[in-house]
Amino acid sequence: MSGELKISIGQHSDKGRKESNQDFHGALIPQEPLLSLKGIAIVLASPWFLAMTVRHGGEFVREAIWQQNVGRYATAAFGHRSGMFALVPPVLIGLFPWVLFLPQTLARVTRPRGRPREVLRAGMSTGALVALVFYSLSSSKLASYSLVCVPALAIVVGLWLDEQLDRPSEPRPRLQVLAVLGVLATALLSAPLWLGKVVSARQLFGAMRPQSADVSGLVAPVTIALGCLMACALVPFALTRRVKTHIAALACVGALAPVFVLAIARPLLHEMYPWDILGRAIAPGHGRAWVLARRAPSLTFYSQQQVTTVPDRATLAEHIVREPEGWIALTRDDWTVLSETPALKNVRMVVVAEHGRILVVHFMS
Repeated sequence: MSGELKISIGQHSDKGRKESNQDFHGALIPQEPLLSLKGIAIVLASPWFLAMTVRHGGEFVREAIWQQNVGRYATAAFGHRSGMFALVPPVLIGLFPWVLFLPQTLARVTRPRGRPREVLRAGMSTGALVALVFYSLSSSKLASYSLVCVPALAIVVGLWLDEQLDRPSEPRPRLQVLAVLGVLATALLSAPLWLGKVVSARQLFGAMRPQSADVSGLVAPVTIALGCLMACALVPFALTRRVKTHIAALACVGALAPVFVLAIARPLLHEMYPWDILGRAIAPGHGRAWVLARRAPSLTFYSQQQVTTVPDRATLAEHIVREPEGWIALTRDDWTVLSETPALKNVRMVVVAEHGRILVVHFMS
């Protein structure tokens, strides 16, 4: 499509004296880049929100908009408590490997003086900072919240890289990247030797940790592969000063790193998140389903029915007593305690699926 999208607003004023001034009708057309960006989010989101509100009524507004946005931000009701700086590491990981150029990139951010490139650089940097501070102040946060900062920072890094393409590589940035890659390669290759002494499996993987407590054995395949990848990326930075070669090397690292992680860690991830196996064990039409003390939307997807979260074993026991038939998903430790609950001695409960630390139990009164 040639040309730019233009906005035209028709206005008119009747002749003669009026009680109020009509010289300005309240219409203001912004300049670029606001002209192209204004209203995009509303145009994209409004049809979906309107359709969901029509279909589900006030419950959608209360749950999806109020509780999942305002409630999640203002309270810790969902249990995702984290420190003030908890989102900084996910931002750096999400921007990898271009995060290696972030110090030089941010050093170029100045007060814009009308140049489009400088306006874009300052705007994207400010937007990323505001988003990071906003979500860092949230009472309940997840690492994925930090991803909103990554596109804006990627644009800022891209502007800096574009300015470097036709210039010879400066020694200082190249040596900085060499040092960081060297430290990363060394840390990753040696991680199986020291990581298990620093953190436990619960601290590293959280509540959905694998059964094995051997941190070194769990992470060794991933960290060694990534360490070798970082070591390979050192070679072009050491042998040449061509910026294009350096960018190509980092692009290869950025493309291969997640592939390596997902391929090598697939058995571990499957053990930690076995919702597909467990969900298929829940037969639709044979009672309601609950999951104890965790949110598991994937379990709802694979079981093809609503799975409700209950906060504790006592509440779960009350549901089991009231229902003639149903399903529960819980950890082995919780099942050991729940199966010995006196109030459930007349309820027939059978483990129908298990994977890792999670069980699915079918009960009938």
